[in-house]
Amino acid sequence: MNYNKLLTTLFNLHKGYRVKLLLDVFQPLDESGGPMLGSTMQLRYDLPLYKYITWVTQLQAGRSFGHSHIQYNLAGLDNNVTVKVDSNAHAAQNAPYAFQTLVTPFRGYLQNDVYGNYYGVWNSDVYFPLFQSLMPIETPLLFINQLQPGLFADLGKAGEIWTNKSTNPNNNNWLWSYGASLRSSLAGYPLRLDVAWRGTFNKKPVWYFTLSKVL
Repeated sequence: MNYNKLLTTLFNLHKGYRVKLLLDVFQPLDESGGPMLGSTMQLRYDLPLYKYITWVTQLQAGRSFGHSHIQYNLAGLDNNVTVKVDSNAHAAQNAPYAFQTLVTPFRGYLQNDVYGNYYGVWNSDVYFPLFQSLMPIETPLLFINQLQPGLFADLGKAGEIWTNKSTNPNNNNWLWSYGASLRSSLAGYPLRLDVAWRGTFNKKPVWYFTLSKVL
């Protein structure tokens, strides 16, 4: 189910809300383990605050059921050109995962850092359309006219229902990050640059360059 009441206000900015509910069913070909189910929910709300300065908040949650499970991997952004993967982190060999999928946005953490067969993610972003609203100046360059700096915070958790222990130290813990972003478009393609810190500025920041609007 997709109930979309988002209305465009400016380039890449909206007002309103959207509700998504999904249920996936997988049946192994050999029928040895019975069906596997994956359920996800996404709630989003966009609110213009002042002169098209827009606050976007989103809540996501999901869980898999059955003999086998989906590994939800909380990591990064959609269409990330600079993929960030922690090659030293892996699920246990005996973990009953049959499929894997990325849950985005969850900035500041690498792929394989935060995973499980259930998850919850909350995002909060604020975008500032500089030349479209705050400074009504039009330049010959559309890329400049559509610049939108932003600030964000992400909060998320993933875990495995069959155990409270894992080779992953982030298993079943609430984790957060925050940072800044800059987005625009070039030749009709959306571009975005993000930098995120894991809960403290003392951590090394993670950079993302994506070909996506994202939130």
